[in-house]
Amino acid sequence: MKKVSVTIITGYLGSGKTTVMNELLRKNIDKKMAIVVNDLGSVNIDSELIKNAKVIENETLLEMTGGCICCTLRAKFMQELQEIAMREDIDSILVEASGVSNPTGICEGFVVYEKKFPQLTFYLNNVVTVVDASRIYDEFLEEIRDDSPKDDADIVHLIMDQIEFCNLLILNKCDLLNAKQLSQVKEVIRGLQPEAEIIESVQGKIDIDVIFNCKKFDFDKVLSSSTYQKSLDRDEANEANGMDDFGITSFVYKEVKPFNYNKFMQFIDDYPKCLIRSKGYMWFSQHPKLIQLLEQAGKNITITPISNWVAALSKSERNEMFEYYPEIKENWHEEYGDRLNELVLIGRGYDQRDIINALNNCLDD
Repeated sequence: MKKVSVTIITGYLGSGKTTVMNELLRKNIDKKMAIVVNDLGSVNIDSELIKNAKVIENETLLEMTGGCICCTLRAKFMQELQEIAMREDIDSILVEASGVSNPTGICEGFVVYEKKFPQLTFYLNNVVTVVDASRIYDEFLEEIRDDSPKDDADIVHLIMDQIEFCNLLILNKCDLLNAKQLSQVKEVIRGLQPEAEIIESVQGKIDIDVIFNCKKFDFDKVLSSSTYQKSLDRDEANEANGMDDFGITSFVYKEVKPFNYNKFMQFIDDYPKCLIRSKGYMWFSQHPKLIQLLEQAGKNITITPISNWVAALSKSERNEMFEYYPEIKENWHEEYGDRLNELVLIGRGYDQRDIINALNNCLDD
């Protein structure tokens, strides 16, 4: 019986998982792959980034939103994998977990289902953790090194678990650190993860063979680690306190009116510290043709023009887009066309009204 291999790409919010996914898909030649993208929020921006990168022409893409495949969506996730794996045209499944997914919970799902259903048509081949080297150095280095998390204890412990619970680790954004700083980050990571191969990367560029041909993930070996037991203790305490996803929540900001570039830059200068991760599409009145991609992870914030709005195309080009993508017309605005600010904002302890008001104040008059 054919068994389809599953590769899990995990890592904290903003580490570069989607960039790594796009790199793998871009370089893939011979594998018939299905893609599963899990996002905490109700809008799956990561799946849109993969679609827009135009690297999934021959792949199947499944979006899972509104929860994490390590807990609330785990049963559904396993069922979806079984259905995908039974297809004759699929021989590999690539999964991007949400940034707050605990890989322990995801991997436990495989163990449980293998015991319940011995005839499973898929298996867990490897778990790849993507780590933002720059963010580890800037925000979490001392707390991880001393194992003494303070205000963000749950988040630091989650990052530690993600580093430990893998068989391959991609140390991304290495270009943002000097050699000494990078060495300190690697030393701390090695203290948590002595076994996994560490691959240094810039902008998610990696050798595809390293991902798919690495040593198979050994759940029992990782299971026996002391850090894992601490993770179990924390999960039990969190469950007793009614906590979910490490207290991290998200909401979507949607507005068709354009932002004023200067006002938005002022907002970025004093970006709310309670926001851990932000991502989405936006537009400025000063640049009405361009789709801008906002990406924020901790202190790092970028706004990048990625393509033109359909409304900015010529009439013949618009008609061609409507023919191929009729769904564009469904939300077409009489004045702005498909132009839209749609941002997913993820954080802890924020006042949603305050952030919405601040963003509304950035809109063009």
